[in-house]
Amino acid sequence: MAYIEGAHEVRPGDPVELYIDGKPLEGAVIRRLTRMEVVVQGADGASIGLSFKTTNEAIWQRSRRRLEEQVLG
Repeated sequence: MAYIEGAHEVRPGDPVELYIDGKPLEGAVIRRLTRMEVVVQGADGASIGLSFKTTNEAIWQRSRRRLEEQVLG
């Protein structure tokens, strides 16, 4: 997970550096931020979203397997 030094919260409208194919998205700001998703929008109106739902499900499944292995020995 990202560490944002000195930050207590990140809000929509906060600037962010986002690179697509190594090139910065000009004027990028956070548009939506939830527990499972972040959406960033550039000055040209283009946006990109990143969802962590699938990632979280994979982590939970891995934890369940570990627990089962410990219980079944």
